[in-house]
Amino acid sequence: MIKVSDSGLMGTPHLCYAVLESVSSTKFMAVHFNGGAPSVTALVGGHVDVLAGATGDALPNLQAGNFRVLGVASEWPDPSMPDVPTMKSQGFDVVVESVPGIVAPAGTPPAVVDRLTRAIRKVLESPAHQAKLKALGITPYYRDPEAYSKLWIDTENRMKPVMEKLAGR
Repeated sequence: MIKVSDSGLMGTPHLCYAVLESVSSTKFMAVHFNGGAPSVTALVGGHVDVLAGATGDALPNLQAGNFRVLGVASEWPDPSMPDVPTMKSQGFDVVVESVPGIVAPAGTPPAVVDRLTRAIRKVLESPAHQAKLKALGITPYYRDPEAYSKLWIDTENRMKPVMEKLAGR
């Protein structure tokens, strides 16, 4: 059994290796931490065998040569680590991405949604903001409210059975 650290119970990294476990013959023993930094420390300190974590957690340690990244759980290679293959390209149907966004309550007036949408897009497309995100290993992807809502629903539908299975453990 492989001992794997993550940033917390039911977080995206935890779901990632839960899906990997379900599509492979691999068995993991979860070691949950309160955040990415302690889970990285556990790997670098030799307390776990592998880490399931975010790009931002991995990138500095990858660049420092502290560990190597075996795969990313997205549809496409990560621009901050272009030489790291996706899990899908390695034959594992694992796509578990964290796609943060800004949401407003149902019934928010369309004028307010439009104003927020324009402001968010302006920030995401600004070269200064993009440079800061790139330094953190984060690639911004703008989606309008309809596209983001669809992504949210699709992600929730895909992850719901995984989360229900984990909750039953």
